[in-house]
Amino acid sequence: MLVLISIGLADERDMSLRALEAARECDILLSEFYTNKINTNTEKLSKLIGKPVREISRKDLEENFNWILEEAKNKNVGILVGGDCLVATTHYSIVLEAKKLEIPVKIIHGSSIISAIGETGLHLKKFGPYVTIPFPEKTKKSLPESVYNMQKTDLLIFTTTQYPNAGFDMFWVDNGLTLKNGGLPKNAEQTESHLGRQWRRFSYHPYQNKKWNPAEDSVVVFIQHVEQRLKNGD
Repeated sequence: MLVLISIGLADERDMSLRALEAARECDILLSEFYTNKINTNTEKLSKLIGKPVREISRKDLEENFNWILEEAKNKNVGILVGGDCLVATTHYSIVLEAKKLEIPVKIIHGSSIISAIGETGLHLKKFGPYVTIPFPEKTKKSLPESVYNMQKTDLLIFTTTQYPNAGFDMFWVDNGLTLKNGGLPKNAEQTESHLGRQWRRFSYHPYQNKKWNPAEDSVVVFIQHVEQRLKNGD
């Protein structure tokens, strides 16, 4: 098994109890210090965990990682990472390689600069958009109550033959959908005919300020944008 273990923000004392338990269950422990600047080293980590920790280089993780995966086929191999272990693409890449080889993967998350940036006085949203997904047990998988005149709607989106290299633009819902007060949602005044029926078009462009990236974006991500737009209820 391959185990990615987050150390946390500052030093080894930021490791969670779950991270310590996972580390102590590993047969081999590795750590890298190039993706994050963190005030610890293998000696301090070894003392806290109670097992030897070996430092590995960027080349070990990005180019010569086959030996790590070979060991992970029969042993629990832990990689200790500063911050949260899935923020850097380096660690995400080795996870994907492990899954291709059907090697079990375990992820132990930790504190990260992504959320700690709030100490500067700037909220995370100031650095780019993210999606809030409501708890399905709270919304009963329906549109938020008291916002629209209906609880469910069909959704229509269009793409091109260039997908996944090209993204999406706008979406359509049931023609009868309005705000509960009888008004129309913002930028959804137009109706159009598609597939033999009328649809209400939301003029919505989530990729206007952020270029579509096939490595990160997909139809699933676009639908998350749609859910957030509908949740706004304006």
